[in-house]
Amino acid sequence: MEAACDLIDDEYAWFEGVIEKLILSAQDYHRILRVALTLADLQGAPRPTHTHLI
Repeated sequence: MEAACDLIDDEYAWFEGVIEKLILSAQDYHRILRVALTLADLQGAPRPTHTHLI
């Protein structure tokens, strides 16, 4: 899932911080990535961005 999302370093660091701060599980982590990837796909974006992760 991470390879498909291809987040840039800043986005990945931000996302990791959010996951740790909210104490989310690995399942939650992958669910968020999957939804962000779907949103990016629907908008025709090549990969999810910060906006899609939010």
